[in-house]
Amino acid sequence: MASEVPASAWRGRYPDLAGRVAVVAGDDEPVIEIAAALAATGMSLAVVSAARATVDHAIAAVETYGVAVIGVAADPAESATWSRVVPHSEQRLGPLDVLVAIGRPHARDAALAAITPDMAARRRGVVIEVGEARPAGTPSGDGVRRRLVTTAHGAAASDLAAAVALSASDVLMAPSAVIRLGES
Repeated sequence: MASEVPASAWRGRYPDLAGRVAVVAGDDEPVIEIAAALAATGMSLAVVSAARATVDHAIAAVETYGVAVIGVAADPAESATWSRVVPHSEQRLGPLDVLVAIGRPHARDAALAAITPDMAARRRGVVIEVGEARPAGTPSGDGVRRRLVTTAHGAAASDLAAAVALSASDVLMAPSAVIRLGES
């Protein structure tokens, strides 16, 4: 688990993430690992998952790094979730810099619809989608920098978390790209 990696190693590698705010949303186990990895860089976090156990484990992992965290047990695929989460997160943590949306494309849509317009208006923000690619030709059209992290079956959650941290840091300076884990 990322929480086993010393924070100094993560912060030394990704110094541009310290003090920024991320939302990690999804219902898969990687939510915990990704939240811990981003917290290790010094980011504050909002964790959103329909599974209360996932939220609780992610909060416990994030708190070990001494950064601010809020957790919401609600379905991240529902737009009503985001009408509460976004204002609460921004009030408690500050403007959202990074969105990590985990799951199938349709499950990621509500989070993207709620968060990317503000990122686009501020001309600041990174969206990292974790899961399968969207169908070819699907427009993003919002001007927000994006990364897609896809995984082959059996990719380690720790590798996924490292790819997300790298993407969050790297995309601040680089164009959109796709990272595929576990493929040869």
